[in-house]
Amino acid sequence: MDGMREIARSYYSRASEDDKKSIQEFFEKLDVDRDGKVSRPELKRSATVSACLSADNVFQKLDVNGDGVLDFDEAKCLYYMVNKVKIPRCCGCYDLLVGPYFSCSRCAGKSPLQRYDLCCACYRAEGHESEHEHEFEHMVDNHTLMNELIEDRRNNAATPAPAAVETIIIVEGENM
Repeated sequence: MDGMREIARSYYSRASEDDKKSIQEFFEKLDVDRDGKVSRPELKRSATVSACLSADNVFQKLDVNGDGVLDFDEAKCLYYMVNKVKIPRCCGCYDLLVGPYFSCSRCAGKSPLQRYDLCCACYRAEGHESEHEHEFEHMVDNHTLMNELIEDRRNNAATPAPAAVETIIIVEGENM
């Protein structure tokens, strides 16, 4: 979660005034009692945030200082999670994958329901090999997978498009 928090801070530092205003409005929608903090009950009642992001374990990870509420800085990470990134779930334990994780490279690019992702703990544990259609050797960490996708894109962009093929039709009996 620390990496995601750092990304959210970085986005915010370079955000336009309109984007900063959107983030402030997001925070104000969550802060129902207008005390400058978002409590667990406020977050759970929110229609802005999905149920999986308002779960207690996610709230606890967002609450960096452990005071039981989210201040504006902590809520920026939540804004990023809601509006910028689609967070996958572990196919083993169903936790949100907010840190490093492993993915099946053969399923990369498919819809979230067709992908196979595991948190590090489930990847290390025995028994998940038989739960997926592809060999476990195709499992790679998310950083390696990202590098592979970038390399594939780079290679595909460098491949010239095939030249147009001229088709000649010869009709029997006609002289050219």
